[in-house]
Amino acid sequence: MKKAFLFLLLITAICSCQKDDLNGPGEIIIEPPAVVMISKDSIATGQFWGITIGQTSAEIYAKIQSLRTEKGITSLGVVDNRFSRLDSIQSMIPLYSSLFLDERKGTDRGIQFSFNNDKVEQIFVNSGQRLQQWPTLSNKTLSVAVGDPVSEVYNKLSAIKSTGNYNSLFESLSIFYKIVSKPYDPTMSKSRQWYFATPVVNKRYYLVHLNFVGGKLQSIKSELWETAG
Repeated sequence: MKKAFLFLLLITAICSCQKDDLNGPGEIIIEPPAVVMISKDSIATGQFWGITIGQTSAEIYAKIQSLRTEKGITSLGVVDNRFSRLDSIQSMIPLYSSLFLDERKGTDRGIQFSFNNDKVEQIFVNSGQRLQQWPTLSNKTLSVAVGDPVSEVYNKLSAIKSTGNYNSLFESLSIFYKIVSKPYDPTMSKSRQWYFATPVVNKRYYLVHLNFVGGKLQSIKSELWETAG
């Protein structure tokens, strides 16, 4: 189920965005459809679609950007992109299509923001509740609302945090889905894995995992999946 959900997020983020490069995932909380793996392959030498083993993360990102139109790649998952300080993600927020806030241990109170066309598109509580703004009872200055420009999100979150009422939800800041049309984020070099999906034909898609060690590409795993229904 976890792999199916991961796959669906990438399919939603990538394939629903073919009309607009900046689209991020659709509804973050969603029941995944049935998916079946057709085939898989893995390499530790050579290259895959010009993505070459041994290249740096910056070089790999540039190559993925060059494949963006041809392969329909709009979103890139960045594993373990978690932080404990709000100021550490200030420059990153506009480069990603989602942001999750939660306690360190993970709770159903966590808040999920998704961004589209440089605006806040959706806000969810981890429990499944959909919000128009968070916090719900605050004024516009002390809340992030659907429709807000992404450029205002950091300052609003800083103001919310400064009240001290929601400090526990700023213990873990997760920012996983990179918008491929946006510039490279140097923090990505610290991730052990990136992944992306790309449509093949009809309901078949490749899910590609790029595995890194010390900021250099060590291996590539590609899986061909098919969605049911």
